[in-house]
Amino acid sequence: MKCKNAIFVIIFLFLSCGEERPISKVAPFINVLLFTSDSANIEAENFVLISGKGREIGKGKINFTLSNNSIVINEMIVGENKFEISPENYFKINGKSYRGNLLIINTNGTLYFINIIDIESYLYSVVPGEVYSSWETEVLKAQTVVSRTYALYELSFSRGKNRLFDVYSDTRSQVYKGIESENELIRNIVNSTTGEVLRYNGKIIPAFFHSSSGGMTESSLEFFGYDKPYLIAKESPYAATFPENRWEYKIKTKDFSKIFNISQDLTSIKVTKRTTSKRIKEITISSSQSNIVISGKELRSKLGESNIKSLRANIFITNDTVLFQGVGYGHGVGFAQWDAQGMAKEGKDYKSILKFFYPGVSIEKIW
Repeated sequence: MKCKNAIFVIIFLFLSCGEERPISKVAPFINVLLFTSDSANIEAENFVLISGKGREIGKGKINFTLSNNSIVINEMIVGENKFEISPENYFKINGKSYRGNLLIINTNGTLYFINIIDIESYLYSVVPGEVYSSWETEVLKAQTVVSRTYALYELSFSRGKNRLFDVYSDTRSQVYKGIESENELIRNIVNSTTGEVLRYNGKIIPAFFHSSSGGMTESSLEFFGYDKPYLIAKESPYAATFPENRWEYKIKTKDFSKIFNISQDLTSIKVTKRTTSKRIKEITISSSQSNIVISGKELRSKLGESNIKSLRANIFITNDTVLFQGVGYGHGVGFAQWDAQGMAKEGKDYKSILKFFYPGVSIEKIW
């Protein structure tokens, strides 16, 4: 293979495609989907390009594109659908730097760009993506343990489903931006809690978390439909730590009616069911022509989760406007980040904080 526009030394070693990832010898690796596309520009000072045909050593820039369902590397069509780039230090993709290796897979006419990285290094970027680095140390430790546990839970789930990757790099999993979001403080926090996870009866828990409880967390039974004894509705006296704990959102009745496909002569919106944490479970929307019933989750999804920050809310119709007033931010299940900040300010350590939000769990060091 001849690679143009790059300083590229071609050495076929004809070795098996084993895993050479000198990042961590103890923590498991996780596959993070960075994005899907039909092209990307990648750069590394020194790297090994691994494919089914062997390995090639190179340095500089390398461009991957898709043409007629075939991978093209630096303008040359190749016969493989899977490549792995193992850099000496780190790699850049579309200008952003990442630790670990980069896996490129062509499947169903799309290129998947997947970062293979050990979980501890993954957390260097995740923790500052989920909470403020300026927060109390004990909150940062708690978030680290939560994020590590949740990553392991997702990893186990994805491997059971045979997916190409384990986690997304956005809020569908946890926010991950690579080296650009790292800082020394967080790296030290992660290192100080290496391998610590949350378990219940010896099993890794789904350590769900959210921004602010609004005064009471939600149970997993209400939100996800399955019961976990450590994910229960629980009062929290620390919600007021969140400076935007009380919020409101307004939308014109005509716009509301259009979103939910009802006639514009809206007569009432009633909360007909609430969960044990007083979140909206079901509403009935009435007009002169019909009544429709929708779930609270559908309501929040269609109006936008940044608008309806929490279902711990009330609904009013005033003139030509639908008004929502509520407290908190997020689905409410598990660890509440702003509440935890309030606990830390009162002197609670990270283990106490974790056991408050996940009652009955144990905190164990597994590597």
